[in-house]
Amino acid sequence: MRYFFLKGGLSLFVFILGFCPFVYSQEFSADMIGPEISSNQVIGKIYVGKDKVKIVQDGAQSMIIRLDKKVAWVLMPEVQSYIELPLKDENLVSYSPHSPTESESVLIGTEQVDGRQTDKFRVVFNAEGKKMVIFKWIDKELNFPVKITAEDGSWGMKYTNIQLAMQPERLFEVAVNFEKKSAKDLSAIMENAGESSQ
Repeated sequence: MRYFFLKGGLSLFVFILGFCPFVYSQEFSADMIGPEISSNQVIGKIYVGKDKVKIVQDGAQSMIIRLDKKVAWVLMPEVQSYIELPLKDENLVSYSPHSPTESESVLIGTEQVDGRQTDKFRVVFNAEGKKMVIFKWIDKELNFPVKITAEDGSWGMKYTNIQLAMQPERLFEVAVNFEKKSAKDLSAIMENAGESSQ
């Protein structure tokens, strides 16, 4: 059993998510490439609704971000359960063009990302007391970051094969047969996942 969000990606996704006080200008889906953009390895899909986001990893593991409810749900289909995480304003960095936590946001220029026009920004913000510097490419049509990289090149994320279309509401709901787990349960699941991978 392997949980990408729990073992590696969850800390990153929680770190970059947050409550968003606006709705997206376009609904779309896209392939997600990372954590090394140069590899062009598709690691999942993203679905963006009016005020909701869903990220699917390996076709099964997923996270639903409900900006309207200020929560994120980490779904674990293999055990038919989910964990609810709060979204905080101070965590808002990605999935929005700009964040109130950004102490500096400088427009570097205009670039094309996979044929789409974007504005490239150098962004400085604090995450749990630590200074972070990233680059964000904001799609001019979507008003959404379609590419994000750390300034030191240690990680990155890019969205490709963008398809503009209305997204079904069912994508952003937890299955009725999924059981809600606590933070304590999360720790146990992470430990079990670590043991099974050894």
